[in-house]
Amino acid sequence: MTPPLINADQTYLLLALFSAIAAALFYIDKVTKNPFLSGSVLLFVIPPVLSNLSIIPFTAPLYDTLWTYALMLGLPLVLLSANLKAILTRTGAVLITFLFASAGVVAGAFAAFPILDTGGGDAAVAGTLTASYIGGAVNFGAVAQALELDNGSLLAATLAADNLFGPILIAVLSVLSGIAIVTRRFALQTEDRDEPATVEAMSAPEKVEATAADFALLMAISFSILAVGVLVGEVLDIGSAPILVVTVLSILFAQVFPNVGRRRPYAFDIGMFLFYLVFLSAFAGAQLEAVIAYGPKIFLFIVVLATVQLVFAAVAAKVFKLSFSDLTIGVLAAAMGPTIAAAFASSKGWRHLVAPGLLAGLLGYVLGNFAGLFVGEMLTP
Repeated sequence: MTPPLINADQTYLLLALFSAIAAALFYIDKVTKNPFLSGSVLLFVIPPVLSNLSIIPFTAPLYDTLWTYALMLGLPLVLLSANLKAILTRTGAVLITFLFASAGVVAGAFAAFPILDTGGGDAAVAGTLTASYIGGAVNFGAVAQALELDNGSLLAATLAADNLFGPILIAVLSVLSGIAIVTRRFALQTEDRDEPATVEAMSAPEKVEATAADFALLMAISFSILAVGVLVGEVLDIGSAPILVVTVLSILFAQVFPNVGRRRPYAFDIGMFLFYLVFLSAFAGAQLEAVIAYGPKIFLFIVVLATVQLVFAAVAAKVFKLSFSDLTIGVLAAAMGPTIAAAFASSKGWRHLVAPGLLAGLLGYVLGNFAGLFVGEMLTP
């Protein structure tokens, strides 16, 4: 095997490369709306290409360090701005469809589980995808770590199938929302109202300018939450406990001290940067042959999971007399996250559903870890 251009012990050179790639991906997400050229798609594509072309190594001490520490440190930062009161009081009909869609993901994971045959990582894959289709990339990474989905090829194949299905789901819902024979089976769409288009517009406190002191405060809070979570996990002697405790503590802190995270929205961006570094290092270990071998079964698993998710959301919409637009945004908030749900609502002219889509998607960040770990633990032999 040809030795890589960058050796495994060249830690700083690898870290510099990953940081540059992450910066480029953030910029791409800012300037493009093409789902096939998004940062999350390129995040999966670039590292395996570099490693399989012998530019970077398949394994390195840096990869283990990022997987162990950076991912856990980023989780509190992402959750510090969560506003549970706004989520529960401003999402309305979308919250109903979101909750049923999330329940459908769990049911779909159990129903589709026999499809998986990855040679030992089935439960971890099922739990990780459950978390992803209720929360998003944040939950994908956290639950993958907790369930020890550390096989680079299997991890990359899982994300590849996830990213491939995402645009398909968006396209299907977009087409269905324009077919009268489908939409008229549900309640009429509620009259559009002028609603705030962003979470920040909802009586959010005034933002503070980023300073070194603010950054230090965020790091201190995140490290403290992480330390308590790990200590509690050791006491409970449960492998997944630290993830759950960190999630709960982050949410509680965000409610008790709401201004800390909401006045510093860049905390979320810092957390996502850490997640990008983690994913770049994790997917560098992907052997393309193994990704191709695992991919089709994982994709079929997602198809079944998403189908059950849609059925649950449709039943909720019928029972509670909700519109197809409510159904659509609730499903997208769960499956694709807050940004996609809000952008879809805006593109369809459903202005009153933009903010609920954002808020429901943020709730997914909270629930995804619990649901994913539950599925993973229940399906573990």
